[in-house]
Amino acid sequence: MQNPSPQPPPPGARRTIAVGTTRHLGGRTITLRATAAGVTGSIRREGHAPAAPAPAVTA
Repeated sequence: MQNPSPQPPPPGARRTIAVGTTRHLGGRTITLRATAAGVTGSIRREGHAPAAPAPAVTA
């Protein structure tokens, strides 16, 4: 059985512009976000104010 060819999205369709994750590990919160512009993330201890965001990493 063959897969049909991909169909173009209908007008006004949404597209994914970012993906991300949040993990709680060992008393820390780790967040990561990836967009077309780059990747950014932070690690902070539970119960503390977040530090300044890290600069974006570009490949």
